[in-house]
Amino acid sequence: MWSDTYINEITNRIRQVQRTQIEKINSASVICADSIGAGRAALVFGAGHSALPCMEAFPRIGSFVGFYQIVEPALGYNSLVVGKGGQRQMSFLERTSGYAKVILSNYALKPEDSIVVFSHSGINALPVEMALECRSRGMRAIGVTSFAHSTVNAPDASIGRRLFEVCDVAIDTCAPEGDALLRSEGGKRFASASTISSMVIMNAIIARTAELLLERKVAPFVYPSHNISENMELMVEEEERMFDAYSRLQAMLVK
Repeated sequence: MWSDTYINEITNRIRQVQRTQIEKINSASVICADSIGAGRAALVFGAGHSALPCMEAFPRIGSFVGFYQIVEPALGYNSLVVGKGGQRQMSFLERTSGYAKVILSNYALKPEDSIVVFSHSGINALPVEMALECRSRGMRAIGVTSFAHSTVNAPDASIGRRLFEVCDVAIDTCAPEGDALLRSEGGKRFASASTISSMVIMNAIIARTAELLLERKVAPFVYPSHNISENMELMVEEEERMFDAYSRLQAMLVK
């Protein structure tokens, strides 16, 4: 059955990431730990489904202050599909050259900051320019993308380069061209890989970054779980410290 086949296929892709990309994941984590350890931000950005791993970075249980989403609402919410806020607009914005610079104009970024950019295709103008714009500010950029898809498809003509070609560290999701893992006899493809792979990569970066920060005697402000009732008072105190730390970070970042 396809359900069982899909689980086998996606498991194989994740194992491939572990075999082939772990050194890059660890290198990316060093960059993030450098930024967060300096009291600055490891920005995270993606459009469409590539915004989902940014939600894993922060805020969610087990994440911590320092990872900072700069996902635009118009790029991270596409369930309306048509009409106002629809998929056509989101796709258009992702292909629009110059939009990254406008987004970043809202932030007071420094070379100590860094960015993780997610894009399955890695060929559209917005994610590529997001990495380039950040690097032009002296920041280090990490790209998470499908090498298989990027290498066989032409990049946006206005840029001429792919995401993995413009980043300090480029991590391969090991998702196939076109993303979907299963194919019918008629050639229709189903059940994608990139989101799950990107989620795993993001959480692996979170895990290694936390480990590095603790080794450096930097205590992260962690988002605690609300669903463990053993000591709610302690949880509320930890949560308030986390919100305060996030507010201080945002005050530094947002113009």
